[in-house]
Amino acid sequence: MEDIRSFGNSDLQNVKELLKDIFFQKGKDTEFNEWELAERVLGDRGFREKLCLVAQSGEEIVGYCLLTDAKIEDEEGLALGPVAVKKDFQGQGIGTRLIETGLQTAREAGFPWVAVLGGEFYHRFGFESAETWGVFLPREEKRGEMLKILFFDAGSQGSAQGELTYCDSFYDKSGRLL
Repeated sequence: MEDIRSFGNSDLQNVKELLKDIFFQKGKDTEFNEWELAERVLGDRGFREKLCLVAQSGEEIVGYCLLTDAKIEDEEGLALGPVAVKKDFQGQGIGTRLIETGLQTAREAGFPWVAVLGGEFYHRFGFESAETWGVFLPREEKRGEMLKILFFDAGSQGSAQGELTYCDSFYDKSGRLL
């Protein structure tokens, strides 16, 4: 069974290789991408060490999960992603365990919500369409229908409405979201 633990600086190169293996596409920006984000986010004020997780099998890093500060207007919460599991280890529940551990840590830390850009997979964790709650990405962002949100308790549902903003590392020099 894989160990889930907090990311350490010595994990950086292995995490970057994992993310590149999962997210690389021909023609993808060589500087503004998921694997370079893993390093860039370390210096961001939105980085939370306890919410950056890796899954380790023996000495090998086989999974990664990042939660960073985010805002909906002035309401503070978190954004989930990227999440990645090495291809040879996919389908074994590692991604699920990483996400569940991250969400539990976030809940215990008192965050009211977590947002994610993703598909139906995230519904299993309680994420719903953010649009339902009046949460959206900037109008020019074409992936708005992929935005999901999880409120940790019924009292926080609907408390945050408006545009979601990620921490600075998620934007390129022209303000485009990763």
